[in-house]
Amino acid sequence: MTYTFTPFAPRMTLDARAVRPIPSPSPYAFPPFVDSLDVREVHDFNLRVGSRYMRQLVVQPARALAFARRHPHPRYVDDRELVRMCFETALQRMLCPTLDPVDVAAFGPLLDRPGTYYKFDTSAFSVTRALPGCFVAPTVTLLREAPDGAREVVATRINAMTLTAADGAAWRRARFFVAYGLSMQMVSVPHVPMHFGHEIAWPLMRRELAPTHPWHQLLAPHFRFTMPLSFGALYSDASVTRQHPLRVYSPFGIDEDSVKRLFEVGCTGLDGNSAYPRYAFPLQGPKFPGDYGVFHRGYHRVFREFAARFIERAPPDAAVRRWFTETAALVPGFPDGHAPDGTLADALGTLLWNVTIGHSADHHDYGVQPIEMLPQRLRAAPPTTRDAAPVADRAWAEPFDMARLYLCWKLFYEANPTTTLMGTRYDFARGDLQALAARMFDGLREWERTMPVRRYVPLDTVAQSIQY
Repeated sequence: MTYTFTPFAPRMTLDARAVRPIPSPSPYAFPPFVDSLDVREVHDFNLRVGSRYMRQLVVQPARALAFARRHPHPRYVDDRELVRMCFETALQRMLCPTLDPVDVAAFGPLLDRPGTYYKFDTSAFSVTRALPGCFVAPTVTLLREAPDGAREVVATRINAMTLTAADGAAWRRARFFVAYGLSMQMVSVPHVPMHFGHEIAWPLMRRELAPTHPWHQLLAPHFRFTMPLSFGALYSDASVTRQHPLRVYSPFGIDEDSVKRLFEVGCTGLDGNSAYPRYAFPLQGPKFPGDYGVFHRGYHRVFREFAARFIERAPPDAAVRRWFTETAALVPGFPDGHAPDGTLADALGTLLWNVTIGHSADHHDYGVQPIEMLPQRLRAAPPTTRDAAPVADRAWAEPFDMARLYLCWKLFYEANPTTTLMGTRYDFARGDLQALAARMFDGLREWERTMPVRRYVPLDTVAQSIQY
C-alpha cells in the first residue's frame, strides 16, 4: 500500500540531561516526537508508574498461567456477543456509518431492508505481516440497526468473499478474524492518536511558559507521566511492541514493524476508506457514534465551558499565542495563536478531555471485556472458499498465546490510574482560578449523575493524565 502522507517528525531536545536517543529519521509517519527526556521526569515516571509494571510482573504471571488453563484458546464470539461489543462498549467508536462504494458493491443485495447500516472495517491489516505460524486477514463486517432498535450482524467480507451465517464453517472461521480485528485494532489504530497526536504541545509549552504561568499550571498535572510513557511505548527495548522471547507480555501475532504500521494508519488514515480518516486534532470534540459519543460529548462540553471561562480570566498573552502557533505547525487541526478566543477555548477543552476522560474511558471499558473473546494471535487460517472445512476451537491458539494476552491485558490495557482527574490540585495562586476549577469538577459530577447513557468509566477512576 502506498501512502501519500509525508512523515513529520521534528526532534526537540528538552533537557541537556538526556536519556536514550531514538532512531532518526523515523521510518513511520508518526506525529512529532522528542528525542530526549528530562531525567527528573523519567525518575518520577519510574517511581510512580514503572514500579506498578514491576509489581505486576511479579504477581501476574502465575495468574496468566491459570487463565490459560481455563481458556487455552479463544472463545467463539456469537452474533449476540458481537452485537453487544460493537454497540454497547467502547468498541463502538470504531463503527462506521458510511458505506463506501466498495462496500456497497460487496454488500449490495443485503442492503435492501430499512434501518441504519454500519461497517466494522479492519482493512488496515492489509499492511501487516503475520509471525510464523500465525495468520491475519482484513475483514469488513456489515451490521444493521432496524427502525425498532433491533441490531444484527448481516455479513462479513473476507478474502474477496461476502459470507453470511448460511456459509457455515467459513462464516465461523471468519468470525475469529472479526474478533481479532476488534481486539487488535482498538489498541493499535483509533486509540493511538489519543496518545501521540497532540502531546508535542506539552514540551512546547514547557519551553515557552514559566512554571508559575497559569496556563502552565493548568496543564502540568494533565501531562505528568505522559512523555516517558510514550517514549517507552515506541522506543524502549521493553516495549510491548517488541517481538522477543523474553517479552512474555507481548501477545501480537504480527511483527514489530506491522504494529508500528498500524500505529501509522491511526495517524495517516487510508485513502478512500471512511472508517480510516486522517488524524486531525478533534477541535470540536469527539464524534463517536452511539451512546459512547453521548457519554463523551457531555464531558467534553464541561471541559469546553471551563476552558472558555479560564481564557476570560487568564487571557492568552504573547507567549501563550506563540505556543498555539508552534503547536499548530506540528499538529494538524490545532489552531494557531491568531485564532479567536472561542477557538482557543475549543482547543484547550478538547486537550483536557482527551488526556483524561477520552483516554481513560477507552482503556477502562475495553479492559473489562472478556479477554478470551478478543484474541491478538490466531494460528488457524482464514477461509478462502465458501466450503472451507471446520476448524476446532483448540486450533486457534496455544495456551501460551492466551497467557501472553492476559499479561498484556493486565499490564497495558486495563485502566490503572496512578493519579486521578478528580484528585487534581492546581498550583493556581489566584482564588478565582481555583474557584473555576472547583466549578469544573462540579460540572463533571453533575454530568455523571444525569447522563442518559451508561457510564463507560466511573468518574473517580479517570486518570489525571495519559499514564497507562
